[in-house]
Amino acid sequence: MGFKRPESRYTWVLDPIDGTLAFTTGKLSFGTLIGLLQDEELIMGLIEQPILQERWLGIKGQPTTLNGKPVKTKSNTDLTRAVLSVTTTATFKSEAQIAALAKLQEAVQITSFGGDCYHFGLMASGSIDVIFESGFQFYDFAAVVPVVEGAGGVITDWQGKPLTRSSKGEILACANKALHEQVLKLLA
Repeated sequence: MGFKRPESRYTWVLDPIDGTLAFTTGKLSFGTLIGLLQDEELIMGLIEQPILQERWLGIKGQPTTLNGKPVKTKSNTDLTRAVLSVTTTATFKSEAQIAALAKLQEAVQITSFGGDCYHFGLMASGSIDVIFESGFQFYDFAAVVPVVEGAGGVITDWQGKPLTRSSKGEILACANKALHEQVLKLLA
């Protein structure tokens, strides 16, 4: 959901309950996402998990913070030792998407499921190496881009292109550029 005044260069993107299924089943991976665009550039993102009282804030050109304290992604550059996080396999619909996920799962050390917006915060805080998603809408990723990037991570589509309003919802986030390059090479 987006809000923009006609004469403004700024657009707010809001997902009031990202991870609706998690929310309705009592899992804490849900949260509120608020993103801000300036002339279609993602410049600010907020991930809020109200139960745990955790708030990640990413502002372009500044370090990402968790509850006001700077955070940093993991420094691991070895894909074979990486922790992969995926919200659910249910959003991987095509044979190519399912094959890409299987290939990535074989390459990493461990895969965790059930992330929603919360796993992007965990990546920013140094707990997750790779996030691989499919079926995302713009409001699902607009806020997390500045959070991941401000903590030192890289977040793109599966081809390594920047995420925009017209991205088709295949998301690759990595704790650092070296891991990102390895995953892109694996998927090629």
